[in-house]
Amino acid sequence: VRIFGVDGSQPQRPYAEIRASTIDGAYLVALPVVGGEALIESPIVRDAEPRATDQLFGRPISLEPSDLTGLGSSATLRGVLAERGHEVGIHVLASEADIEASWVRDIEPRAADQTFGAGIAYTLDIFSQVTASGHASQTVIENVHAAAFAVAGGTVTASDLQVEDALAQPSGDFGDGIIVSSYLLLIPGIFPSSLELERASVSNSNRAGIASFGADIFVGSSLLDCNTIQLD
Repeated sequence: VRIFGVDGSQPQRPYAEIRASTIDGAYLVALPVVGGEALIESPIVRDAEPRATDQLFGRPISLEPSDLTGLGSSATLRGVLAERGHEVGIHVLASEADIEASWVRDIEPRAADQTFGAGIAYTLDIFSQVTASGHASQTVIENVHAAAFAVAGGTVTASDLQVEDALAQPSGDFGDGIIVSSYLLLIPGIFPSSLELERASVSNSNRAGIASFGADIFVGSSLLDCNTIQLD
């Protein structure tokens, strides 16, 4: 499945609805929305494999801008099960996504260099420097690597999250339950990021339950339990 904006002369994004479907064993990205709009309800997206030529990607779901139209993506994801992928379970890149009542689990680091392996990530596009946004609610993230829920160059709100077992990368680095950062490893500069978080449970993180690096984070009515560092 691919929802892809290709015509730069058209101001609107292509639109699709995907309901109660299974996507199993795809390569690169199992369900990409590229410069499009989508309503994605109750899919199972699993066993996404990296590209054979360079062992990159292998993401279950990715929302990102189209180079051909210059437009980002916008989507509502409801009742999603994303499991057994690589790099990141649900990646919101310079786009907008509301994620509801979903489950992301068993995401492995990138096969090429054993980095990343995050659950859900809202990030900016390092080329255009367009940020990400959205809301996540009633969602479980477990048994992932580097970070379970990450915001790096975005403005996000979240509520009723259950985050468990954020593991380190094979190098031993990271392993945060929730991380918000205004600093990016790949490019210099400060990219303001924020997260408003209510009613979250974060447990068994390899490093920090919640970590903020130069970012605004507001936390209320939440539980941090059995993390190596509860709050940094």
